[in-house]
Amino acid sequence: MAFAYYLWWFDFSHVGNPWAYSLLFFGESYHVLMSFLFWFTVWPFRRGIAAKPAQFSFRYQPSVDIFITVANEPLSIIRSTALAARQQSYQNKLIYILNDGYVAGRKDWEQVELLAQELDILCITRKKPGGAKAGNINNALRQTFGEIIAIFDADMAPFPNFLNRLIPYFYRSDIGFVQSPQYYKNHEKNDITRASWEQQELFYGPIMRGKDSYNSAFICGTNVAIRRTALERVGGMVEDSITEDFLTSIFIHQQGYKSIYIPEVLAAGLAPEDLLSYY
Repeated sequence: MAFAYYLWWFDFSHVGNPWAYSLLFFGESYHVLMSFLFWFTVWPFRRGIAAKPAQFSFRYQPSVDIFITVANEPLSIIRSTALAARQQSYQNKLIYILNDGYVAGRKDWEQVELLAQELDILCITRKKPGGAKAGNINNALRQTFGEIIAIFDADMAPFPNFLNRLIPYFYRSDIGFVQSPQYYKNHEKNDITRASWEQQELFYGPIMRGKDSYNSAFICGTNVAIRRTALERVGGMVEDSITEDFLTSIFIHQQGYKSIYIPEVLAAGLAPEDLLSYY
Protein backbone atom coordinates (compact mmCIF):
# COMPACT_ATOMS: atom_id res chain seq x y z
CA MET A 1 0.00 0.00 0.00
CA ALA A 2 2.84 2.38 0.81
CA PHE A 3 4.50 1.57 -2.53
CA ALA A 4 1.30 2.33 -4.47
CA TYR A 5 0.90 5.54 -2.50
CA TYR A 6 4.46 6.64 -3.33
CA LEU A 7 3.82 6.13 -7.03
CA TRP A 8 1.32 8.99 -6.77
CA TRP A 9 3.99 11.23 -5.25
CA PHE A 10 6.34 10.70 -8.19
CA ASP A 11 3.78 11.96 -10.67
CA PHE A 12 5.09 15.51 -10.53
CA SER A 13 2.04 16.89 -12.27
CA HIS A 14 0.51 16.84 -8.78
CA VAL A 15 3.02 19.39 -7.50
CA GLY A 16 1.40 22.74 -6.71
CA ASN A 17 3.82 24.32 -4.24
CA PRO A 18 7.29 22.70 -4.34
CA TRP A 19 8.11 23.69 -0.71
CA ALA A 20 4.85 22.32 0.69
CA TYR A 21 5.21 19.23 -1.49
CA SER A 22 8.75 18.59 -0.20
CA LEU A 23 7.86 19.10 3.45
CA LEU A 24 4.82 16.83 3.26
CA PHE A 25 6.81 14.20 1.37
CA PHE A 26 9.47 14.28 4.10
CA GLY A 27 6.78 13.89 6.78
CA GLU A 28 5.10 10.98 4.99
CA SER A 29 8.48 9.27 4.46
CA TYR A 30 9.29 9.66 8.16
CA HIS A 31 6.03 7.96 9.14
CA VAL A 32 6.59 5.09 6.74
CA LEU A 33 10.09 4.62 8.17
CA MET A 34 8.77 4.67 11.75
CA SER A 35 6.07 2.15 10.84
CA PHE A 36 8.68 -0.14 9.35
CA LEU A 37 10.90 0.12 12.43
CA PHE A 38 7.92 -0.53 14.72
CA TRP A 39 7.00 -3.73 12.90
CA PHE A 40 10.64 -4.72 12.75
CA THR A 41 10.79 -4.37 16.55
CA VAL A 42 7.61 -6.27 17.37
CA TRP A 43 8.08 -9.08 14.85
CA PRO A 44 7.68 -12.26 16.95
CA PHE A 45 11.24 -13.51 17.13
CA ARG A 46 12.25 -15.75 20.01
CA ARG A 47 15.30 -15.42 22.14
CA GLY A 48 17.07 -18.44 23.58
CA ILE A 49 18.61 -16.56 26.50
CA ALA A 50 15.19 -16.04 28.09
CA ALA A 51 14.69 -19.72 28.83
CA LYS A 52 13.64 -20.28 32.44
CA PRO A 53 16.75 -20.93 34.55
CA ALA A 54 14.89 -23.04 37.11
CA GLN A 55 17.75 -25.51 37.34
CA PHE A 56 19.93 -22.84 38.97
CA SER A 57 17.41 -21.34 41.40
CA PHE A 58 18.06 -23.80 44.22
CA ARG A 59 21.81 -23.17 44.42
CA TYR A 60 22.23 -19.57 43.24
CA GLN A 61 21.22 -17.17 46.01
CA PRO A 62 23.07 -13.82 45.66
CA SER A 63 22.43 -11.09 48.21
CA VAL A 64 19.66 -8.69 47.14
CA ASP A 65 18.98 -5.13 48.27
CA ILE A 66 15.36 -4.08 47.71
CA PHE A 67 15.09 -0.32 47.16
CA ILE A 68 11.66 1.30 47.59
CA THR A 69 11.95 4.89 46.32
CA VAL A 70 9.83 7.37 48.27
CA ALA A 71 9.28 11.13 48.00
CA ASN A 72 5.78 12.53 48.60
CA GLU A 73 3.60 9.42 48.48
CA PRO A 74 0.98 8.70 51.19
CA LEU A 75 2.20 6.53 54.06
CA SER A 76 -0.54 3.98 53.41
CA ILE A 77 0.81 3.31 49.91
CA ILE A 78 4.42 3.08 51.15
CA ARG A 79 3.33 0.67 53.89
CA SER A 80 1.59 -1.60 51.39
CA THR A 81 4.67 -1.84 49.18
CA ALA A 82 7.03 -2.35 52.13
CA LEU A 83 4.87 -5.16 53.49
CA ALA A 84 4.83 -6.81 50.06
CA ALA A 85 8.64 -6.59 49.95
CA ARG A 86 8.84 -8.26 53.35
CA GLN A 87 6.70 -11.14 52.07
CA GLN A 88 9.19 -12.08 49.35
CA SER A 89 9.84 -15.81 49.55
CA TYR A 90 13.50 -15.17 48.61
CA GLN A 91 15.57 -15.26 51.81
CA ASN A 92 18.89 -13.53 51.15
CA LYS A 93 17.57 -9.96 51.04
CA LEU A 94 17.57 -6.61 52.83
CA ILE A 95 14.78 -4.06 52.38
CA TYR A 96 15.45 -0.33 52.27
CA ILE A 97 13.03 2.57 52.04
CA LEU A 98 14.87 5.34 50.19
CA ASN A 99 13.32 8.38 51.83
CA ASP A 100 13.55 11.50 49.66
CA GLY A 101 10.90 13.34 51.65
CA TYR A 102 13.44 15.66 53.31
CA VAL A 103 14.94 16.97 50.06
CA ALA A 104 11.44 17.10 48.51
CA GLY A 105 10.37 19.49 51.27
CA ARG A 106 7.85 17.19 52.90
CA LYS A 107 7.11 18.43 56.42
CA ASP A 108 6.40 14.97 57.83
CA TRP A 109 9.40 13.25 56.20
CA GLU A 110 10.34 11.68 59.53
CA GLN A 111 7.12 9.62 59.44
CA VAL A 112 8.71 7.42 56.78
CA GLU A 113 11.60 6.63 59.14
CA LEU A 114 9.12 5.76 61.88
CA LEU A 115 7.24 3.51 59.46
CA ALA A 116 10.46 1.67 58.62
CA GLN A 117 11.18 1.15 62.32
CA GLU A 118 7.65 -0.16 62.86
CA LEU A 119 8.03 -2.66 60.01
CA ASP A 120 11.58 -3.61 61.07
CA ILE A 121 13.15 -2.64 57.75
CA LEU A 122 15.92 -0.21 56.92
CA CYS A 123 15.54 3.42 55.88
CA ILE A 124 18.00 5.71 54.12
CA THR A 125 16.99 9.38 54.30
CA ARG A 126 18.83 11.62 51.86
CA LYS A 127 19.74 15.09 53.12
CA LYS A 128 21.63 16.38 50.07
CA PRO A 129 19.42 17.07 47.01
CA GLY A 130 20.30 16.44 43.38
CA GLY A 131 19.50 13.97 40.63
CA ALA A 132 15.86 13.40 41.66
CA LYS A 133 14.99 9.68 41.84
CA ALA A 134 18.33 8.67 40.26
CA GLY A 135 20.18 10.67 42.91
CA ASN A 136 18.16 8.94 45.62
CA ILE A 137 19.12 5.52 44.25
CA ASN A 138 22.79 6.44 43.85
CA ASN A 139 22.90 7.73 47.42
CA ALA A 140 21.64 4.34 48.62
CA LEU A 141 24.12 2.48 46.39
CA ARG A 142 27.00 4.10 48.27
CA GLN A 143 25.63 2.81 51.58
CA THR A 144 24.64 -0.75 50.69
CA PHE A 145 26.39 -3.91 49.53
CA GLY A 146 23.92 -6.36 47.94
CA GLU A 147 25.02 -8.08 44.73
CA ILE A 148 21.66 -7.39 43.07
CA ILE A 149 19.54 -4.23 43.38
CA ALA A 150 15.75 -4.61 43.04
CA ILE A 151 13.96 -1.28 42.58
CA PHE A 152 10.29 -0.50 43.19
CA ASP A 153 8.36 2.75 43.07
CA ALA A 154 6.48 3.55 46.26
CA ASP A 155 3.19 2.24 44.84
CA MET A 156 4.50 -0.86 43.04
CA ALA A 157 3.92 -3.73 45.45
CA PRO A 158 5.79 -6.88 44.34
CA PHE A 159 4.21 -10.31 44.38
CA PRO A 160 5.82 -12.85 46.77
CA ASN A 161 7.59 -14.65 43.91
CA PHE A 162 9.14 -11.54 42.33
CA LEU A 163 12.73 -12.19 43.38
CA ASN A 164 12.52 -15.94 42.89
CA ARG A 165 11.36 -15.26 39.35
CA LEU A 166 14.04 -12.70 38.38
CA ILE A 167 17.17 -13.50 40.39
CA PRO A 168 18.03 -16.90 38.82
CA TYR A 169 18.81 -15.19 35.50
CA PHE A 170 21.81 -13.51 37.14
CA TYR A 171 23.46 -16.92 37.30
CA ARG A 172 24.95 -15.80 34.00
CA SER A 173 27.63 -13.21 34.76
CA ASP A 174 26.85 -11.24 31.58
CA ILE A 175 23.27 -10.42 32.59
CA GLY A 176 23.14 -6.75 33.58
CA PHE A 177 19.47 -6.37 34.45
CA VAL A 178 16.12 -8.17 34.33
CA GLN A 179 12.97 -6.11 33.81
CA SER A 180 9.33 -7.06 34.39
CA PRO A 181 6.24 -5.04 33.39
CA GLN A 182 4.32 -2.41 35.27
CA TYR A 183 0.70 -3.20 35.98
CA TYR A 184 -1.98 -0.76 37.18
CA LYS A 185 -4.51 -2.42 39.46
CA ASN A 186 -6.78 0.67 39.26
CA HIS A 187 -6.80 0.79 35.46
CA GLU A 188 -10.61 0.57 35.27
CA LYS A 189 -11.27 3.53 37.59
CA ASN A 190 -11.72 6.30 34.97
CA ASP A 191 -10.78 7.36 31.45
CA ILE A 192 -7.30 8.55 32.49
CA THR A 193 -6.37 5.31 34.22
CA ARG A 194 -7.70 3.34 31.26
CA ALA A 195 -5.68 5.42 28.80
CA SER A 196 -2.56 5.05 30.95
CA TRP A 197 -3.00 1.30 31.01
CA GLU A 198 -3.51 1.12 27.25
CA GLN A 199 -0.11 2.81 26.81
CA GLN A 200 1.46 0.38 29.25
CA GLU A 201 -0.09 -2.61 27.48
CA LEU A 202 1.47 -1.56 24.18
CA PHE A 203 4.88 -0.79 25.64
CA TYR A 204 5.17 -3.76 28.01
CA GLY A 205 3.51 -6.05 25.51
CA PRO A 206 4.77 -6.22 21.91
CA ILE A 207 7.36 -3.42 22.14
CA MET A 208 9.35 -4.70 25.11
CA ARG A 209 9.00 -8.32 24.00
CA GLY A 210 10.32 -7.31 20.60
CA LYS A 211 13.19 -5.33 22.08
CA ASP A 212 14.10 -8.28 24.26
CA SER A 213 14.59 -10.29 21.06
CA TYR A 214 17.37 -7.87 20.11
CA ASN A 215 18.94 -7.61 23.59
CA SER A 216 17.79 -4.00 23.82
CA ALA A 217 15.24 -3.95 26.64
CA PHE A 218 15.00 -0.85 28.83
CA ILE A 219 15.29 -0.36 32.56
CA CYS A 220 11.89 1.12 33.35
CA GLY A 221 12.60 2.57 36.80
CA THR A 222 10.61 0.02 38.78
CA ASN A 223 9.94 -3.73 38.92
CA VAL A 224 13.53 -4.34 37.86
CA ALA A 225 16.58 -6.15 39.23
CA ILE A 226 20.04 -4.81 38.31
CA ARG A 227 23.48 -6.28 38.91
CA ARG A 228 25.35 -3.92 41.25
CA THR A 229 28.67 -4.24 39.40
CA ALA A 230 26.96 -3.33 36.11
CA LEU A 231 25.38 -0.26 37.69
CA GLU A 232 28.62 0.81 39.35
CA ARG A 233 30.53 0.31 36.11
CA VAL A 234 28.43 3.01 34.41
CA GLY A 235 28.63 5.39 37.38
CA GLY A 236 25.21 4.57 38.82
CA MET A 237 21.86 5.81 37.55
CA VAL A 238 22.13 8.79 35.19
CA GLU A 239 21.20 11.89 37.21
CA ASP A 240 21.06 14.65 34.59
CA SER A 241 18.07 13.42 32.56
CA ILE A 242 14.39 12.80 33.21
CA THR A 243 14.85 9.54 31.26
CA GLU A 244 17.56 8.29 33.61
CA ASP A 245 16.43 4.67 33.44
CA PHE A 246 16.47 4.61 29.62
CA LEU A 247 19.96 6.15 29.40
CA THR A 248 21.31 3.87 32.12
CA SER A 249 20.04 0.90 30.07
CA ILE A 250 22.02 2.07 27.05
CA PHE A 251 25.21 2.56 29.05
CA ILE A 252 24.92 -0.89 30.63
CA HIS A 253 24.46 -2.46 27.20
CA GLN A 254 27.50 -0.51 25.96
CA GLN A 255 29.57 -2.24 28.63
CA GLY A 256 28.74 -5.62 27.08
CA TYR A 257 26.03 -6.71 29.50
CA LYS A 258 22.85 -8.40 28.32
CA SER A 259 19.29 -7.70 29.43
CA ILE A 260 16.24 -9.87 30.01
CA TYR A 261 12.58 -8.88 29.80
CA ILE A 262 10.05 -11.17 31.48
CA PRO A 263 6.53 -10.50 30.10
CA GLU A 264 4.86 -11.57 33.32
CA VAL A 265 3.06 -9.36 35.84
CA LEU A 266 5.01 -9.67 39.10
CA ALA A 267 4.04 -6.40 40.82
CA ALA A 268 0.97 -4.16 40.90
CA GLY A 269 0.78 -0.40 41.30
CA LEU A 270 -1.41 2.62 40.63
CA ALA A 271 -2.08 4.60 37.45
CA PRO A 272 -2.42 8.41 37.65
CA GLU A 273 -6.06 9.26 38.26
CA ASP A 274 -6.18 12.88 37.03
CA LEU A 275 -4.59 14.90 34.23
CA LEU A 276 -2.16 16.78 36.48
CA SER A 277 -0.79 13.54 37.95
CA TYR A 278 -0.56 12.02 34.46
CA TYR A 279 1.39 15.04 33.22
